Amino acid sequence: MRTIFYTGRGDGGESSFGNKKLPKSDPLFELLGNLDELNSLIGVCRTDGPGFGVTLKRVQEILFIAQAEVAAIGFGYEIKPLNKITAAHAEFLETEINKLDGKLPALKHFILPGGTRLSAELDLARAVARRAERSAVVYGERKALSPDILRFLNRLSSLFFALARVANKEAGVIEENPQY
Repeated sequence: MRTIFYTGRGDGGESSFGNKKLPKSDPLFELLGNLDELNSLIGVCRTDGPGFGVTLKRVQEILFIAQAEVAAIGFGYEIKPLNKITAAHAEFLETEINKLDGKLPALKHFILPGGTRLSAELDLARAVARRAERSAVVYGERKALSPDILRFLNRLSSLFFALARVANKEAGVIEENPQY
């Protein structure tokens, strides 16, 4: 079987899903693109931080569910129960964040992103997660997104912040604070 890497159907500035089309300028694609970018960045983090691999892979799997739900909403299709973000997905993140927090000293100041390469990548993932959340809020003003998606996206940036801190701690890198 041959893989088709392009169809040419989107050359005119529209994308289709099933039998429905939307212009690529629709905010739906900004949100889907941000989620896709985040998922790709998490893949980079997984290669540099195998110790976080199980958690990061689970987040990637959940992001695919989020993308399916958002695409279904955007194109007006019914959402299947398996393709929905639920409260349990955000609770998974909260559990992971709480475990990580137990390994860290109390936060008293802002922290400069960086330290180790892995920590810097996780900090970048945090920033992309925040962008994805903002684009979800914007898109949610047009089409109703579930509160569970918004809660999940909000927790993602916190997870990446905690992971970045743990990555530095485990590497023996001392956190640096901005000097202002």
